[in-house]
Amino acid sequence: MHFHIKTLLLLLLPLLCSTVAATSSSTSTPGASVFPDTYCKTAAITTWEQAERWTQFVNEFYIVKNLTVAYGSFVSADYIQHNPSVGQGAAAAISYLSPFWQTTTITILHLGFDDSIGWIHFRVDGLTPQPLAITDIYRFDPSCIQEHWDVIQMRRRMQPILWRCFDWWSGYSAAV
Repeated sequence: MHFHIKTLLLLLLPLLCSTVAATSSSTSTPGASVFPDTYCKTAAITTWEQAERWTQFVNEFYIVKNLTVAYGSFVSADYIQHNPSVGQGAAAAISYLSPFWQTTTITILHLGFDDSIGWIHFRVDGLTPQPLAITDIYRFDPSCIQEHWDVIQMRRRMQPILWRCFDWWSGYSAAV
């Protein structure tokens, strides 16, 4: 039987997330990096190791919502940000997200990892009057996240054709 890495990642996500949560909660200094300072300077790693780090990043960033650990442990300080609303580098992303990240509700819908690229599709409630559908795409190089893209879509009442895109995961009716 042959499994793709993204299939295996989806099967192992609950196990890896619980392991990472236990590891990060036992860290003695709040917000301290889980990995040593040289984490992003390590030699090339295997795709399996990248997938494991991707899963750990997803847990810290989207589930635990610890921006300092997520960016300090898994993101290069000089990573490339393609969202024009956010500055370049990890510090700029933390500064941009900090005011609202803890107050939003995130529901992960899909995620995957393949060939040094991790992606996650999720719903955000509490940031805008209508829910948002967001897809974040990250590129690893070699052992940490080096680049980020996103697609953000708000459910709009004036565009009935888009309602169907939100119905299957939001519980909203097309008759709204």
